Amino acid sequence: MSIPIDEIDRKLRFGNPSSKLPAYIVWFITFLYWGIGTYWIIKNLMNPSPMLISFTALFSTNILPLITSNAPLIITYVTILVSIIFIASFLLLILIRKTAKLILLLMLVISLIFDVVIGVALLFFGNLEIAVITLFFGILLGFIMLKYWDRVKFVGRLMELSSSVILREKGTISSTLLSMIINSYTLLTMSFTNLLIADYVLSLTGNTQYGYYAWIIMEFFGLWSLTFVATFFNAIIVGITHDWYRSPNMDVASFSRGLRRASKVQGGIAIYAFIVSVLKILVEIAKSQAKSQEERGGAGAILAALAMLLSRILDIALELFKFFTFFIVPAMVIRETNFKDGFKESLHKLRDLFIEVIVSEIGFGKVAAFFAFMYLILLGGFGYVIGSYVLTPIFLIQYNVPATTVGTLSAAIFILAGLIPASVIFSTLSVVFNTLLYEYGIDIEFARKRESLPRNMPKDVEREFLHILEKRGISIPISP
Repeated sequence: MSIPIDEIDRKLRFGNPSSKLPAYIVWFITFLYWGIGTYWIIKNLMNPSPMLISFTALFSTNILPLITSNAPLIITYVTILVSIIFIASFLLLILIRKTAKLILLLMLVISLIFDVVIGVALLFFGNLEIAVITLFFGILLGFIMLKYWDRVKFVGRLMELSSSVILREKGTISSTLLSMIINSYTLLTMSFTNLLIADYVLSLTGNTQYGYYAWIIMEFFGLWSLTFVATFFNAIIVGITHDWYRSPNMDVASFSRGLRRASKVQGGIAIYAFIVSVLKILVEIAKSQAKSQEERGGAGAILAALAMLLSRILDIALELFKFFTFFIVPAMVIRETNFKDGFKESLHKLRDLFIEVIVSEIGFGKVAAFFAFMYLILLGGFGYVIGSYVLTPIFLIQYNVPATTVGTLSAAIFILAGLIPASVIFSTLSVVFNTLLYEYGIDIEFARKRESLPRNMPKDVEREFLHILEKRGISIPISP
């Protein structure tokens, strides 16, 4: 009999979630940005500047009549555009579900060949240092593929499974869309708010340095807000994916359940976002100081070099922190724990899944780029056909416009429009894959205790999973 999801959650839970106070603070900052920024927008719309008045006049006298007179053409084109993008996005997810493993292996082989060829070429031309580094990474990748071939293939299967989750659970895509919409508006209002406050401090003190400090502080708060919101909605995707994966006999996953899971640990998410934002803003300050000192010349050149060195150290620290916290969001959400314990859990799972993480770090971006390229090329082809063979003969024949021109312009519009759904799909896919990789780590953790948790795996993937465990000296029964 299958174990209920609530009982599984009790087995997985350890520690206590972090205090929600940091999350309440960052939510307050976000709402403050929205309030001040929205007030500025409304104020300028009610008392428009000469530039805005000129633009409005141009739009109403020239652009609006053109849109109105060509409304049937525009409505038809937009309808076709949206329909084709929707169908192409669905086909893209199916293609990922069927071929991600094959494409991953292909990308890794190409990367291996590329590193070896480039490394040998650099050796031939005498660039010893870069040649050694390139060959080292090529040899390392080759070693991983030869020694851990089954584990490498399983990463590809998890990529395919990630697409299955998105196709089944539409709440994952909804979460990414909401995150993008909210963060886009936050970024817009943040830009206005930061300038307003910096200008106010400057006018109040008459000191440009104080105005700069005020702007830096507001930039940090804005960065904290943006990072928190993006991570919070990622946590919702983690919750949805966990419910799907751990309840194979009854689909209990939903956006609302994912939201509840993320809300419980939002304090830890806010702490994580705070640390990332601090490191990012310090990197930008160091780079800004390096550029400023370099322009002064003389002794400033030494300070510029030191500032640039500091920025690189901080940049490395940021990348190391991101690597060490590779699983921190799934850990906090699934284990319902705090930032500290989530960080420790991320390190533990990195140790167990080091090969899988390295393969995903090398290959996931390349696989996503391949599918994105194919997706956009497909959309561009459809766009060209629609423009050349639908719009031109039906709507534009009286204007004597070359069909190739219309087709090329239409292809460009389709490709640009396709960037948005591509971004949504691959952003969601990345979070779902990361979650499934962590769930795989949980399965290994419990397998060592000779216990098997329910898991939503196709039978062939289950067989690969058990085979990998056997190679690692672990034997467990098939999931209940």
